[in-house]
Amino acid sequence: MITLAIIGLLSAGTIPLFLDARNRADAKAKVGELIGIAKECATFNAEADGNPTPVQPPTGGPIDCGGTTPTEQRLTSREWRDEMTIACLGRTIENARKVTITVTITGQFSCGIAT
Repeated sequence: MITLAIIGLLSAGTIPLFLDARNRADAKAKVGELIGIAKECATFNAEADGNPTPVQPPTGGPIDCGGTTPTEQRLTSREWRDEMTIACLGRTIENARKVTITVTITGQFSCGIAT
């Protein structure tokens, strides 16, 4: 009985820690996925080969990157469960549930909090 009580107390303390670690890993994975797509879009914009290239962002239908007249594109991550502080492209963003990466016509990108 005492053993079961000790195991119960230990698990009560570790379950919230596990869930928090899982949420942070999920947020990092979603930001990492979005950064990869933004880099792909920035490459297409820099090449500007005359043909827009469809890129599939995580939250919606395809957008066109590249082409002769590329425009600024905004890519938004999927939302995660809790607000948290994350690192995105060298910037620390606090109280975020999702982020937006903007890819400019020159192939540069920046990260900000999505509203």
